[in-house]
Amino acid sequence: MNDWLCLTDYCCKGHWCPEATPSCDSYPCHAGSYNNVTGIPAWEQCVDCPEGQYCPQASEVPTDCPAGTFRCEIIRYPQSKVLVAFCYLTQARY
Repeated sequence: MNDWLCLTDYCCKGHWCPEATPSCDSYPCHAGSYNNVTGIPAWEQCVDCPEGQYCPQASEVPTDCPAGTFRCEIIRYPQSKVLVAFCYLTQARY
């Protein structure tokens, strides 16, 4: 076995590693998901971020939304390489 190949069992938290991945952090979980275990082989195993929290790309655990908000979305603008989090205010109760 080549030393440069990532063993799935040692894949980094916040990432997924298909067979023969060159680095244990080559494939981050997408924004809006997280992974708090090592060794997942497919992106579908990244867990959706729960309501009230947000997850930037490669999150190991969800982050709480700021007080007064209930959901955040992460948007990446590829042309400028800017990452923006939009957090929605809680809905008014009547």
